[in-house]
Parts: sequence; C-alpha cells; structure tokens
Amino acid sequence: TGEETTINDLYALRRDESGLDIEVQYADERRGEMRRLSLDSARAAGDLGWRPTVGLRRGVQTVLDFLKENTNGIV
Repeated sequence: TGEETTINDLYALRRDESGLDIEVQYADERRGEMRRLSLDSARAAGDLGWRPTVGLRRGVQTVLDFLKENTNGIV
C-alpha cells in the first residue's frame, strides 16, 4: 500500500473482516525484536514495472477467504 500499518491496525482489520473478536494479549518486547518495519515498493515498480493492485483490506479478506475454504472453515 505504500503506507505503514501497525500490528494493531492489522488486528483490527482482521477482526472486522472475520467477525472474530479474539482478545489481544500483549507480551513484553523480546530481545532483538524489531519495533518498526516499513517496505517501499518503488524499486519493484521501477525495475519490474510491478505495482500493487489490491488494497490492504481486500488483501486481508482474500487471505481469510482462502483460509476458510482450505482449513475446514477454521480461521
């Protein structure tokens, strides 16, 4: 998407798209764990002509649909 997304944002999106409201359990930060990671697809666009065609919300829904169809409905 070219936009930084937090893990909390991803959780909320997954919750909204799946209808499952599982309680979040936070843990202490682990040694060596990254605080932030953001990727830029500009080089893929320049070198390969690739551009994202699916937004984050639709991508999450696509993954959830796949999992429902391929894991006996367990998401």
